[in-house]
Amino acid sequence: MNLKVISFNIRCANDENGHSIAERAPRLVKTTAPYDADVIGFQEYIPQWDEFTQKYYLENYDMFLKYRAEESSEGCPILWKKDKFECLDVLCAHDVWTCAKVYKLALTVKTYFLTLG
Repeated sequence: MNLKVISFNIRCANDENGHSIAERAPRLVKTTAPYDADVIGFQEYIPQWDEFTQKYYLENYDMFLKYRAEESSEGCPILWKKDKFECLDVLCAHDVWTCAKVYKLALTVKTYFLTLG
């Protein structure tokens, strides 16, 4: 079984002149789409990405996102293909950066398990 996983730092800043999230989102899709990844990890995700994540990814992917802390608006979501995986459980303590993170994904057709953390 082949599993395609990519990770991408999407840069949390939302400044103008070619660097706003609205301007970068289509470029992100153009960069990630050719890989047809089964699992995608993004770093430096902030709430301003929500609209574009919904538009470009959530038709085919499910997503887990927990922000660094209650007062922080930056996180590292994990997206997985809906047609290949089912999220069985998410175990995470209050502080996502110091807890043992366990994401269990099960192939919907096969009985393989993938644990990321």
